[in-house]
Amino acid sequence: EAPSSCSGHGRITRPGTRVRPPPLKIEKTTATKALELPDQATQVTASVHLELADEDRAAVKELLTAIRAQAATDTLTRQRTETLARELAHPAALLARWLQQPDAQITKPPSEAELEALARRLRGYPKDRDEPLELQLLDVLRDFLAEFPKEEQKRLLVVLLANGMRAARKPGHADRAEALVKPAPWSGVTALAEEAS
Repeated sequence: EAPSSCSGHGRITRPGTRVRPPPLKIEKTTATKALELPDQATQVTASVHLELADEDRAAVKELLTAIRAQAATDTLTRQRTETLARELAHPAALLARWLQQPDAQITKPPSEAELEALARRLRGYPKDRDEPLELQLLDVLRDFLAEFPKEEQKRLLVVLLANGMRAARKPGHADRAEALVKPAPWSGVTALAEEAS
């Protein structure tokens, strides 16, 4: 039997046999490095400056000038129209304007129905949205009361309006509204005098 030899690791091997070295133990080590962040956030600002060509600047300036001039013209025209419509929205104003015409025939003025119809048309045109709500409501009330030609009807409507004001805890306004439809103190005396004569 062939002699055997001992390896350095205490293993018995035969001659001619290759000895496989024991596996190496590799320990995996990981190195971590803390990422240092600044305590305060860093703010970065940038600005870009763009310029138009000379021709483009001239065109923009001309356009803005035309827009401003047109806006001023439109505003003046609208104001004149609204002022005239507000002035002529009453039959008496229409009659006064009619009498100012050079060819007006004083003996043949327009009838009250024609004046009222024309004044109602002027009041009925849509108003500018910037107009206060109070003025728009006055136009609505005026047109509403004009639908009732008899004084008794108007008086009843004003009383109903005054009751609504009292329900809204505005008795002072209610008294002022009712005072508009109360007969004048001297009207009763005049009526009695006419009956006596």
